[in-house]
Amino acid sequence: MSPMANVPGSAINHCTRVQTPSSACRPSPRATAPRPLSPCRTAACPELLIGLSYNATTGRLSVELIKGSHFRNLAINRPPDTYGKLTLLNSMGQEISRCKTSIRRGQPNPVYKETFVFQVALFQLSDVTLMVSIYNRRSMKRKEMVGWISMGQNSSGEEEQLHWQDMKESRGQQVCRWHVLLES
Repeated sequence: MSPMANVPGSAINHCTRVQTPSSACRPSPRATAPRPLSPCRTAACPELLIGLSYNATTGRLSVELIKGSHFRNLAINRPPDTYGKLTLLNSMGQEISRCKTSIRRGQPNPVYKETFVFQVALFQLSDVTLMVSIYNRRSMKRKEMVGWISMGQNSSGEEEQLHWQDMKESRGQQVCRWHVLLES
């Protein structure tokens, strides 16, 4: 299975879930600089702590969803049942691979600590986009999006682009950063 081979009509490659003993996060060097307060830094906006690492030798992009903060259930007044969905897209916006976390029930600040590994060749790393979405599962088949971000070629913001760049420069060490989720 080649890392980016995804011809129309072919099956989507699924990512690999690996056990995460404990987060070996090192803060991004740029993340320690003081940032101006955005409206979400002063209010309780949904945020997600993500760890990224890339091994250029093996072509493995590891994405750890560590924990969330300030997840709300807008429909009813109880903590949400949330899960994360990761989707890797090629430069044309076509889905290469996808995976989901398990559901965290009744937690406004869920701890996921789940790591997923995507196979991406070094020369393709600048051409892919990683979409991370958080969903609230309301009932059997109904879901609503809490928020999303994207990193890589089509990053959703400057913080996401800097995190991706720090990951590329970290020589295989995990780089962690909080991201404010965008509304759907």
